[in-house]
Parts: sequence; C-alpha cells; structure tokens
Amino acid sequence: MAERVYLTVGEVLEIHLQQIDDYGGAHGLRDKGLLESPVFRPQIGYYNTIAEEAAALMESLGVRPKIDFLRTDPTREVIHIGLSSTVGVV
Repeated sequence: MAERVYLTVGEVLEIHLQQIDDYGGAHGLRDKGLLESPVFRPQIGYYNTIAEEAAALMESLGVRPKIDFLRTDPTREVIHIGLSSTVGVV
C-alpha cells in the first residue's frame, strides 16, 4: 500500500481561498482549532481506507470553521486528499 500524503492546514486554507476567489464570499477563519481538528482527524490511524478517511473529514468539516463555509464545497478538499493519497500530489 502506498504511503498516504495528507493536506496541511495551510493547504486547506489555500483551497478555501481559491474557492472564495472563484465563487465569492468572505475570507477568514472563525477558529483555527475548528479547522485543525478535521484536517488531522484522518491521520490518526483509526481509519482503514481512504474512503473512511474522507468521510471522517467531511463529517468533521460540518462544524463550519470557515466564515463562508456554506458557500464553498468541502468535497473539493476531500477529493484533493484522495488524489494526494493515491498519486502523491502534495
């Protein structure tokens, strides 16, 4: 099994900024901890598959740590994690 590469908090914020620039909305973060927790959750070693990791991330991001989270698509972040894990994209 290939080693998985996970997004950093900074990369997730960059994806969010790109989405806000593309689709509109307010930049900003409500609470950095509310973003760090979901980003690190898939990395704890509990989940057996990338699908389980992606589901955990999606569930955790439902807390809406970003100001305009409802205007962005968390699926894009999860898809990026999947690609990172399977093809080594950082």
